[in-house]
Amino acid sequence: MAENYLHILKEEIGKLNPAEKDELLANLRNEIDRTDEAIIELLMKRIELSIEIGSIKSSIGLNTYNARREKEIDNNIDKLAGNPALRKHLKRIYERIIDESRAIQREREK
Repeated sequence: MAENYLHILKEEIGKLNPAEKDELLANLRNEIDRTDEAIIELLMKRIELSIEIGSIKSSIGLNTYNARREKEIDNNIDKLAGNPALRKHLKRIYERIIDESRAIQREREK
C-alpha cells in the first residue's frame, strides 16, 4: 500500500490542488495511525513471547543474549524486506526491539 502512495507522491503531487494535497496528507496520516495500531498489537505479542522465552532461558541457566538467534532474525529481515534500500533501517529498528526484549528479560530475572 505504501508503494501506491509513493507512486502518487512522486508523479502526481504537482497536479493536486491544495485541498487535494491536504486530503492526501490526512489519508496518509490515517493510514499511519492504523499501521501503528497493528504494530503496537504485534509488538505487545512479541514482548509477551519474549517474556516467556526469558523465563525458559532463566530456568535452564541460559544468557539473555543469543548471537545465533539474533543472526537468524537478521537473515529473516534480509528475506522479508521487499525493498532492499530499507533493509538497513529495518535492521536498526529490530536492533532496538531486540535490545528492549533483552532488557525486559533481564528485568524479569530479578
